[in-house]
Amino acid sequence: MLCPECGSSIHRSHARGFKENLVRAITSYRAYRCRECGWRGWMARNRSAVRTAAWKNLLHTVIGFLATLLILIVALYLIGL
Repeated sequence: MLCPECGSSIHRSHARGFKENLVRAITSYRAYRCRECGWRGWMARNRSAVRTAAWKNLLHTVIGFLATLLILIVALYLIGL
């Protein structure tokens, strides 16, 4: 990918803070940075990466839900309800 400001090559940049992590988690946009001019901004990833990320997020959500449900069942069993 190329920098929209100077045309140099850009690389991925780490998300900073809760807001940027939330944007990264729910959209196909990722932060990028240019080493030449210092530009930092957000760009969409390609479609196949977006589909892969969507399945990965869905899998993590389902596993998290099932783990929470299992912990709840074990806790209720242990307290005798």
